[in-house]
Amino acid sequence: MLLSTRPIRWPVGAAQCAGRLWRGAHLTLCSQPPPTDAARRRRQLREAFAEQERLLLTQLRIEELSEAERTAHEAHQRAVEAGHFTYDDPETGLRVLTRLRHFLRGQCCGNACRHCVYGHEAVPESVRARRRFNSAFWVDAPPPSDERDRALPSDDPEDVDFV
Repeated sequence: MLLSTRPIRWPVGAAQCAGRLWRGAHLTLCSQPPPTDAARRRRQLREAFAEQERLLLTQLRIEELSEAERTAHEAHQRAVEAGHFTYDDPETGLRVLTRLRHFLRGQCCGNACRHCVYGHEAVPESVRARRRFNSAFWVDAPPPSDERDRALPSDDPEDVDFV
């Protein structure tokens, strides 16, 4: 009886290729290599991210977002659902990193990113004070009311500075 030296190519589902058959027989029963530790770690991170994302979406207050913020949130959600690390901001056209990318990075980069999942922990306090979380992502906070009052022009003609 002549045995073939070619490995059998089982369908992934039949061979349970997620690493459950790795006992020496994996290479002959499956067309895919066994998952590496790095692949397992990536899968665990993505599962942890999915859980965190579900929790965040339950706390989302969509009715409190402006129209531009809603549009940005929807663009972000589409990118995350597709597994993308970036999306183009509909308002500015700039490329923005998604929460998925930030989560997989593992720590705050300190740039006060829109979708930081680490609470801007590495952002300088002076910058962090000017940002707020709007239940979907980080945005620039409005200035305190006393600064806003000073920034408004006065109705008194004597207060006008001529240059």
